[in-house]
Amino acid sequence: MPDLSADEYQVLTDGIVERGLEYPIIIDDEGYITNGYNRYQIYKENGIELTDDDFAIRKCYSYGEKL
Repeated sequence: MPDLSADEYQVLTDGIVERGLEYPIIIDDEGYITNGYNRYQIYKENGIELTDDDFAIRKCYSYGEKL
């Protein structure tokens, strides 16, 4: 998936800060992010605490950052 443009990233950031996550961050059974890395980064950059409800575990192949 291509990187978001600066404008797209800002729109996503504004939405998450205002409304929180609409879709969970997907991680595999080893704790690697497989979908939702930008959402994860936005949470970290804005000091927003993630809870277990913000994640969904799926069995799949890993390529992302391990939590």
